[in-house]
Amino acid sequence: MRRILATMRRSINDRADVSQPVGAKLTLLVGHDTNLANIGGMLGIHWSLPSYLPDQTPPAGALHFELLRSRQTGIHGVRVRFISQTPQQMRQTAPLDRTHPPEQAIASIEGCATSAGGTCPWTAFEALARKAIDHACAGKE
Repeated sequence: MRRILATMRRSINDRADVSQPVGAKLTLLVGHDTNLANIGGMLGIHWSLPSYLPDQTPPAGALHFELLRSRQTGIHGVRVRFISQTPQQMRQTAPLDRTHPPEQAIASIEGCATSAGGTCPWTAFEALARKAIDHACAGKE
């Protein structure tokens, strides 16, 4: 969780300083379904894909954290999606592309008043994430 927060914070800070080039547009952290379930549990993230039970973490599923910035206000927000191929796509080893995409759902985040597009204000997301980090396990920053 610390890595996710640090990456987003760095992106926000880079954007604030227009004299510096903007950092990476995409950062991938790879783990197991249990890692996804743990992060979902830590932050109270819930998702529901049509082919699966609510909050299920199928093989090759992904939590997609998206940092957004309003063009009108400049305020940042976080939207989380859960993405996974369907069981049928897995059985058929179907290629995934724009015509045949994996299933995806915008996730809800407990304790965060999200907008209609599922965006949680950055300050609220950061506070929830910081509170969820167990410093006894992760140590101090």
